[in-house]
Amino acid sequence: MSAELTQPILSEDYPTAEAALNTALAQKDVPVLEAALGQRSYLLKTRAAAALGTVGQIGSVPKLRDCLAKHKMLVFGGTEQRLDHAQLVHTLVEALEKLTGQDFGPVNPDSVEAIEAVLMQVDRWLATQ
Repeated sequence: MSAELTQPILSEDYPTAEAALNTALAQKDVPVLEAALGQRSYLLKTRAAAALGTVGQIGSVPKLRDCLAKHKMLVFGGTEQRLDHAQLVHTLVEALEKLTGQDFGPVNPDSVEAIEAVLMQVDRWLATQ
C-alpha cells in the first residue's frame, strides 16, 4: 500500500481524514480502512473498525487486534475521551468477534485484564489460522 493512499487517512486535518475515510468506506478499501486504525481521532478509528468488521476479511484481524492492544488503557482524558475510548474498545471487540467467530462476552473497556483476555483469545485464534 502506497503512502499516497494512506497519507490522507492519517492527516492531522480532521476534514481531510474524514473525507478519505468516507471514500474508503464507500469503496470498501480494506487497506485504507486498516490504515485508519492508526488515526489520532477515536471517532475515525471507531468507524474504520466497524467497517472492517462488516467487510468480513479475516486478514484484518491482526490490525484490529493491534489497535485494541494499543488502546487497552486510556492514559489521560476527560469524560468525552473516556466515552470515545469505550466506544472504540467495544467496536474493536465486536469486529474481532465477527471476523473470528469467537464470543468474548461483555468486555469492560476500563478493565485492562478483560481486554488482555480478549487479546489472548485472539492470539490463540490467530495461531490456528
